Amino acid sequence: MPGVTHSDPLVTITIEKYKDELSAYSDELITLNISKQESHRKIDFLRRNLKTIESELQNLSDKKNEILKELNSVKVTASLLDARAKDLTQAIDDLNHSIHQLENQPHKPSFKSTRRNSFLRSMDQTVPWVELIALIEPHYVKLKAIEDEHEISRMLRAYLIQHWFKLSPKGLEENLHDSLSMRDFVGNIADSQSLADRFTIERFTQFLNANGLDKIILTKVQEKLILKGLTVSNGKLIDASLSNLSDVKLVPPDQPRSPAGSLSPNGVSKPTEFTRPATSTPLTPLENNSHNSYPTLATTVTTTGSGSSATPLLPAKPVAPKVIKNKFSFFDYLSTYGEPKKLITDIVTQFHELVVEKKETRHYLFNANIDNLIADQNNFVSYIFPKERISQSNPIVQTAPPTMRIAISTFDEIANMLTYLLVDNYKVERKTAPTAAAHILELVEETRCQIEDTNQTVWKPIELKASLIEQFFSMKGFICRSTSPTEIAILGGLEFPLSVLIDASSRCLVLKAVCKANDWATLDDITSLKDTLNEKVTALNFDVNVIDQKPVLTTQYFVPYGRGVPNRLLFKVCKSFAVAIAKGLEIDETDLMVKPST
Repeated sequence: MPGVTHSDPLVTITIEKYKDELSAYSDELITLNISKQESHRKIDFLRRNLKTIESELQNLSDKKNEILKELNSVKVTASLLDARAKDLTQAIDDLNHSIHQLENQPHKPSFKSTRRNSFLRSMDQTVPWVELIALIEPHYVKLKAIEDEHEISRMLRAYLIQHWFKLSPKGLEENLHDSLSMRDFVGNIADSQSLADRFTIERFTQFLNANGLDKIILTKVQEKLILKGLTVSNGKLIDASLSNLSDVKLVPPDQPRSPAGSLSPNGVSKPTEFTRPATSTPLTPLENNSHNSYPTLATTVTTTGSGSSATPLLPAKPVAPKVIKNKFSFFDYLSTYGEPKKLITDIVTQFHELVVEKKETRHYLFNANIDNLIADQNNFVSYIFPKERISQSNPIVQTAPPTMRIAISTFDEIANMLTYLLVDNYKVERKTAPTAAAHILELVEETRCQIEDTNQTVWKPIELKASLIEQFFSMKGFICRSTSPTEIAILGGLEFPLSVLIDASSRCLVLKAVCKANDWATLDDITSLKDTLNEKVTALNFDVNVIDQKPVLTTQYFVPYGRGVPNRLLFKVCKSFAVAIAKGLEIDETDLMVKPST
């Protein structure tokens, strides 16, 4: 106790010792408290630094993922580019080889079937060449030595062309240089320098005239034509059954002809000269180097009797039903590269193989049957509304519901696969290939979704009614009502109000919209706006009509329902149709049209 003094020195020493220890413990406690406060300050500082570091780590992780995605995309692109480079190298080699072959082979005539070509082929098969050459050769060898075994044949053919087409020597020379069909008929001469010139042609004609061979040759050719029921007159190959063959008189081209039915000086009726039937369009005879008419074969069948001929009426062709088509059709686009259905089958088949063979992408089509993919492409292509041009600023996006979507990097890789497939294997233009790929992929997305989506279905044609469509859009939150058993009006919820008509005659769902004009707009104003819209809105055709004595713009879009109606795609095509109209009306800067309320 304080103030108490113990007489025992041992106790006093012990107390002093404890006091010293207590003082030391107190000092240590004070030091520890100071250290504890310092430690808390360090902990707070480290915690703040830790949060900063964690944030930086997260940013670095995100950047790492982005870099990995980009690296993966670049690897895929590099792989595709390598393959493309190999294909291009091979294509260049093939083209060089083809060019080398073309440069070193004789010129071949065009195989395009023209009236001139058809006429010359017919005459080539009709004229008795062996007989005529045998007739000319004994006289020709006296004139000059024959250097080419085909020389007489070529000159004879040139002479007959000159006669059939009413050409001067100069005109024949120019036609032989310009016309592949004439050159082929004469003898398929690759070197144009070897063709007969006008002077050679004139000498051969004079040779035939001097030996009296010209009339004999023309008579024999005409006899062969008559045996086939044909004759050539005034540069025309016609049906000899147009008149009595017993009245035919073979007149050389240099002898004047009399009009049909006229009398000779001795009072004998002259033979009738055959001309093209009046039902055919007359052709202007070829003069000099003119190329704009050809001898043609008249195919009109006639009946004769009592010295007159009559042309029976041909049976009327059945009128084909009007085909309802949209302004833009993806199948029409594909038809420029081949037969659309076969083309889409081959494209989807190869695309399916590319996707499933890669471990990273095969899950995309894991449950998608290849037959279903192809069938949906053929059946529902009209439900994919025409796309705007796909570019870096407007890339291909997933259209599947969120629950069915895959990683963006994987989808981009799949889209690149399809795009390069179209460019490399099907020669689709590089600028339009991404847009074409977007059309195909949207239907692929729909086929994938139908596998696991039990709420969205394909309506059968037999169950399609306006009430069904109305119920479907009402459940989607749109304001709509049935205006008839086959038509509903969607008045609210879309960018522009429209109606859906079930047209049983064409088996199409017809999406219709009427754009009303403001009171001050005239019919000419609306017509001018219509022309502008049809030029700039690639997916739709606009027409001008008058309703209640006021001009309106109308437009329609057709989706066939003969194979069923995928209701999800119907919903999407209605939205796209309304958006296209609303965007189109934005072109109307003078407010001629009543804009939809938003």
